Amino acid sequence: MSNLTPKRQVNEEKWLSLIRECRSSGLTVIDWCNQNGVSIKGYYDN
Repeated sequence: MSNLTPKRQVNEEKWLSLIRECRSSGLTVIDWCNQNGVSIKGYYDN
């Protein structure tokens, strides 16, 4: 059972999806972030 609020749960699921997409893209994190409008700091802070 998760102790996260529903909003926080959705946010974490969104970021997990983005991380999986990045890893499966074959791009470096920097290149993937640049192509998808995600800041490097935002990628690593979430």
